[in-house]
Amino acid sequence: MQNEVTAPVAGVMAQYQQHRTVAGDAVRQNRNVLMAALRELTLEKIEVVYSGSGDSGGPDDVVVTPESLAPAVASTQVAFLEPVSTRKDDAWTYELHQRSCSLREALQDFAMVWLSQQHGGWENNDGGEGRMTVDVQADTFTLEHVEFYTESSHHAYEL
Repeated sequence: MQNEVTAPVAGVMAQYQQHRTVAGDAVRQNRNVLMAALRELTLEKIEVVYSGSGDSGGPDDVVVTPESLAPAVASTQVAFLEPVSTRKDDAWTYELHQRSCSLREALQDFAMVWLSQQHGGWENNDGGEGRMTVDVQADTFTLEHVEFYTESSHHAYEL
């Protein structure tokens, strides 16, 4: 009986690990592509602000500094690697696919993949919010995340 249970669990865990590995590869490789594009535009800083709860969430805003470069961020095209899942023979497989998209869209997608790597399911239940900040001069990407939760305290007394 134990093998009947552990074999499927092991398969699911292997698929989960493959997903994490592929998403991690996407984050590492896209970081360099995005930073190069931001440097080329001579941006100082860019922030992707996000929020979510109740099982849905995503980017709310992209703040560009200097603001005058916001149209360039929206129109500049980059080659972006995204993790793609495919179901075959009752198992999920994950691989990276390259697509062309705007720098703005790539930054939003990058933030969501990185966030999911760090806080999977962040958008569920009470959800959360935060921002990803890219400081081009310092060559840093920073993710700040706030998780929301409902706290309760139960007390019982008997005399």
